[in-house]
Amino acid sequence: MKNILFLSLTLLIFTACHKKISDKTTTAQPISETKIVEATPSVSTTSKGIKTLNIPEGVDSNLVISLQRTACFGQCPVYKVEIFKDGTVKYKGTAHIKKRGQHEAIATMAFIKNILQKAAVINYMALSDKYPKGDNMIADIPSTISYVRIDNEGKMITNNFDAPKELIEFERWLEKEIDGLEWKEVKP
Repeated sequence: MKNILFLSLTLLIFTACHKKISDKTTTAQPISETKIVEATPSVSTTSKGIKTLNIPEGVDSNLVISLQRTACFGQCPVYKVEIFKDGTVKYKGTAHIKKRGQHEAIATMAFIKNILQKAAVINYMALSDKYPKGDNMIADIPSTISYVRIDNEGKMITNNFDAPKELIEFERWLEKEIDGLEWKEVKP
């Protein structure tokens, strides 16, 4: 029993910065049916004429896309990047990453639209809010937390492990796209 426990713990430590790719798939939503974020805040109107955004509590209403990687017990990159509707991109690198500290960039509307279209292709809004589903998260491996807002709907997904392949590929693709922006360091 001790050997099995030791082996399991060792395996978790060595694979701490890697995610399991699942064979689960989702049905893609056609891009033509997807509303892309507009330059002005998107709102919906209730039956009483009250305008509302359907975004998670605590999320800035100007936030369109974000990606965050959390810490692990190893040397996992820790950072957060946020893209706002006006094209402002804010980045904060905390640990185990080349670009540390606070940085800013500007994203074009075409850049933002491309990301939202990719999110629509994987049917991001229909994915689960958390992977794995339930309370089976593993504390010593990193999570990837992504957020996408299409029109007046915002969705945040926490991916610890066992996410659909499409979500993992989207996270990796988004990371590369963001890394390709022209960054300037911001002094606190």
